[in-house]
Amino acid sequence: MKNQHALKFRLKKHWSTLLLLLPAVVLGVVFSYVPMVGILMAFKTNLNLYIYEPFTAFLNAEWTLENFQIIFAGEEFLGVLWNTLYISVLKIVVLFPLPIIVSLLLTEVKNIRASRMYQSLMYLPHFLSWSIITGIFMSVFATDGLVNNVLILFGMDASEAVNWYTDPSKFVFLVLFTDGWKGIGWSSIVYIAAINAISPEYYEASRLDGAGKLSQIWYITLPLIKNVIVTMLIMRICYIMDAGFDQIYTMHNAATRPVWQIIGTYIYEKGLQQGNYSFSTAVGLFNSVVALIMILVGNFVAKKISGKGVI
Repeated sequence: MKNQHALKFRLKKHWSTLLLLLPAVVLGVVFSYVPMVGILMAFKTNLNLYIYEPFTAFLNAEWTLENFQIIFAGEEFLGVLWNTLYISVLKIVVLFPLPIIVSLLLTEVKNIRASRMYQSLMYLPHFLSWSIITGIFMSVFATDGLVNNVLILFGMDASEAVNWYTDPSKFVFLVLFTDGWKGIGWSSIVYIAAINAISPEYYEASRLDGAGKLSQIWYITLPLIKNVIVTMLIMRICYIMDAGFDQIYTMHNAATRPVWQIIGTYIYEKGLQQGNYSFSTAVGLFNSVVALIMILVGNFVAKKISGKGVI
């Protein structure tokens, strides 16, 4: 009875806050939970959406595990899975530490105007679409583009100039380079805020003990923003099965297909372009399950290392 009275009291006290929360709850249910019923399509075959209405087609389709058998038996999907994990892991290993380094450098700029200018310039690429960014760098890395012209000035033979975007050996480098150019500045915002929240007394005390900048960063700054780093790492691991559909889709071409085909583009191709909705749903479900496992594993490891996770 006490719990019921306490609940009623809290509801009466915070009814206005709950009312503000209601639209978000409704949107979450309608656009996040109700569509999850579509997962059942992964267990259906002969889904004739071109003959019947969607609901009728779903009822007439046969239950099967054939879609998952195709996933695990096909070499094509294994190649797609490898590309996805390879690109995503490289993004974590190569790009994840860079915003931390950038934030450490920016917070050392004592001139406020200069610091704001640098930050604004680094945030700007985040607001450009991948179509614009890809268009810019396709010109820069073209056969007669800026990069090849500079390399020719430094001694490269003009006959060796290639279009980087059509060279499979250079595609992953371009993915990392453009993703870093677009996102490093924006990702550093969280770390800059965490560093600015550290009390200056820690640094003043360390200076009295004779500590230099590197010692302050290693023994004060990084330990005090450790929880933020761990949280951001876990959030990044959440997207390990998403190597960046928007980016890859704007960069892809026939010449580099073996290295750019990832799960996101594979689902788009099989589902929307070929109309194989059951199979693409099965691939998407597999992708989500693996991503959930990675989140749980990353959270478990983070708790073991730092004593704190996000779940």
